[in-house]
Amino acid sequence: MSIQARSKTAAASSGAVESLSRAALRPTTSCMWVMMPSAICRVRAALECAAPWWEDLKTFKRLIMTQFEEFALYEFQSIEDAPFRPEQYSRLKFGCDEAGREMGHQIADAFFERHASTILNSRCLMIPSPFNFVPSAANVMTMHLLNRLNSHIVDAKGNHVEYATVPRKISYMDDYGLLSGKDRKLLLAGDRFYFNSRHFEDRCLLFIDDVKITGAHQNKLVDLMHEQKLENKTFFLYFARYTGDRPNIEFEINFAAVKSIKDLNRIVAETNHHMTARQIKYILSADQNELYNDFLRFRSFRYLETLYFNCLNEGYYNVQKYQENIDVIRNVVNLMKEQIHASPRADPVQSGSNQQPDSSDVNRGINVPTTSDRASTFRSARGRNNST
Repeated sequence: MSIQARSKTAAASSGAVESLSRAALRPTTSCMWVMMPSAICRVRAALECAAPWWEDLKTFKRLIMTQFEEFALYEFQSIEDAPFRPEQYSRLKFGCDEAGREMGHQIADAFFERHASTILNSRCLMIPSPFNFVPSAANVMTMHLLNRLNSHIVDAKGNHVEYATVPRKISYMDDYGLLSGKDRKLLLAGDRFYFNSRHFEDRCLLFIDDVKITGAHQNKLVDLMHEQKLENKTFFLYFARYTGDRPNIEFEINFAAVKSIKDLNRIVAETNHHMTARQIKYILSADQNELYNDFLRFRSFRYLETLYFNCLNEGYYNVQKYQENIDVIRNVVNLMKEQIHASPRADPVQSGSNQQPDSSDVNRGINVPTTSDRASTFRSARGRNNST
C-alpha cells in the first residue's frame, strides 16, 4: 500500500476511533466519562484497522480511560434545597478561615474515603482555583483540605500531596456570579491560565474549587491540558455542584451572609481572617460614608495598608468606579501613618479597632474615635482626594 493510501486509511481510522469512542462514552455523576460495554467491540475493531498507526491509541486512551473525574461533596438546584449552609459558604467567600477549615475538612474526609487507593498509589499535586495576586476564597479552603488530606495519607503510610498554583492573566472587575454561562465562557476566552507542565509530570492532579456552577473554569483547564498534551489522571474537587439552569444563583450564595459593609466588618474582625478578591471589590463598591463610618475606622493600619497595596497589585486602580474609594483608603492610610510617626510608641498593627465599638471599649483601653474625630478624619481623607 502506498504511503498516500496508508495516510488516508490512518486518517479514516483515526476519525472512526474518535467517533466511536465518543459514542461509547456516557457522562456519570462520579466521573466525567465511562465506557459503555455495547460499544467496546466496535472501538476494538476500529483500533485493529488502525493497528500500524498506534498514535490513535493516545486518542483512545484520552477519551476512554477516564482521565478526568469530578468529585462534589454536595449537589443543589436552589438555595432552599442546598444540603449545606449558604451563609457559611458566603462567609468563606469573604475570607472566613473557620468556614474554610470546616468545608476543606469535609471534602478531604469524603474524598479520601472514596479514592484512597488512587491517592496512596500516586504522586499527587493539589491546585486551587487560578488567581492573579490575591488568593481566592477557594485557596483558603484548599489549604485546610490539603492539611487534612495529608494527615490521612501519612497515617496510611502514603506520600504527601504537594501544592501548586495556576496563575492567570487578568483579574475580573465585574461580579462573575451574575454572569450567564455564555458570558462566563466569553470572559474566560480573554483570560489565560499558565501551567508548569514539568511540575505536572507523572502527577495525579487535584484541581480544587468551592463550587461548580457552569463548569466554565473546568472546561478551560481541560482545554489547556489537551493543548499541552497532558495526559495526567485528573480530579476536579468541589464543595458543591449546581445542577440547575440559573447561573446567577452563584451571586445569591456568595452574598447569603453579607448584606452590608457592617456584615463584612464582623467577618474581617474574626481571628485568622483572610483577605480575598471578592472582599476587596465589595469594599471598593461601598458608599463612601458607610465605608469609613462602618468599616475603615475599625481596621488596623496593617490591614488598611495591605488592602491598599492589593488594590494596586490586582489592577483595580484602573477601574473608574473603584478609584474614589481607593483614594479614600490611601488617604486614611497616610493619615494613620502620620499619627504613628507622631506617636512612635504606637503599634502600627494595633492602630484602629478590629471590632464594632461598644460601651466597654473605653474600659478595655481601645482608642475608638469620637463622632467629631471620625468626621474630621473622613473630611481630611476626602479633602486630600479632592486636592489631588
